[in-house]
Amino acid sequence: MRKWTILLLTFVVSVFIAFPVAAQNSSTSPRVIAYLAAWTNWSAQSFDANKLTHINLSFARIENGKIANTVIDGKAVGDAHYAELHKMKEKNPNLKVLIAVGGWGGDGFSDAAATPEAREIFAQSAADYIQQYNIDGIDMDWEYPVNGAWGTIKSRPEDKQNFTLLMQALRDKLDLLGTKTGKHYLLSYAANISPWYLDNTEPAKLASIVDYVNLMTYDLHGGWEAQTGHHTPLLNSIYDKSGIGGSMDGVLRYLHSGFTSDKINLGVAFYGRFWPGVDNKNHGLYQKASQQGAGDIKYCDLVEKYNAANGFIRYWDASAQAPYLFNANKGIFVTYDDPQSIKAKADFVKKYELGGIFTWELSSDKDGVLLTSMYSVTK
Repeated sequence: MRKWTILLLTFVVSVFIAFPVAAQNSSTSPRVIAYLAAWTNWSAQSFDANKLTHINLSFARIENGKIANTVIDGKAVGDAHYAELHKMKEKNPNLKVLIAVGGWGGDGFSDAAATPEAREIFAQSAADYIQQYNIDGIDMDWEYPVNGAWGTIKSRPEDKQNFTLLMQALRDKLDLLGTKTGKHYLLSYAANISPWYLDNTEPAKLASIVDYVNLMTYDLHGGWEAQTGHHTPLLNSIYDKSGIGGSMDGVLRYLHSGFTSDKINLGVAFYGRFWPGVDNKNHGLYQKASQQGAGDIKYCDLVEKYNAANGFIRYWDASAQAPYLFNANKGIFVTYDDPQSIKAKADFVKKYELGGIFTWELSSDKDGVLLTSMYSVTK
């Protein structure tokens, strides 16, 4: 295994050398970004603001072609959330706050992007929203152009080009606002790393418009499949024959598609995914599961319930740089990120001069150990 790991790392180095790396300002630290759900319970005191560079408050939605604070899981983004975030900015004046728009099941994107008039209305609503709450930018989380969450939200073939046009309209409105306020407003988007997503967008054009992209290098495997697997590995496991790859593969796809390294942020997961009914072979790793449809679990709950006292043993897949848990008696397999795997990702970001690291979702790390591992990217 050690020999294989050395060979893999040698290959990684050779591949990254082949791609252009944007000149880095030595005074610029990597980004440490967290998505923060409005429907969870938190306050300014819940997190160490000095370990974050950006917070993406999640989510606003699109209603009647404009950004709106829609109720999600019983709560909507509102004044109380922004009041707490501005308290965090008092602790860390360099902290940037963005509104994340969309998320899984977030509809309205295709129509908002469909015509010049619709794009103008949406982009102006974004500028108005940013002014209203005195925040620093917008993160677009359209899941997904052309393929609307596998038919659950509206989409059209023209989404591929229209997404680019919508982002350009946003960039223009934010820049216009900036001429009045003297600020640069951030524009980013959350992106799937699968080839089909890249085929349904125009990454080279988007790279020239946005400040950066957040690569969702998680949910690569999950309970919708009949076999277990790592859902957020740094590297592709030697046991994974699916062809999906790992986080590094996603980074390479975006480098190949026109993004420079400094505009790419690597994702980590503050949650796990699990399967019941798993065969007791290879500690459950890449084994058949008799039951599908299992969901996710917050890291804080995972630590409390999926531990040795409850029959779970932690294993480490060195080839993937990823941990996993297995309860042989109950046949339950869990894939997740932990401090060790997040530190490996942070080291990867530093070594290959990526723009930064980000997570979904901050409130799932109640004692801050995962955020501390993320923050190591700045050291």
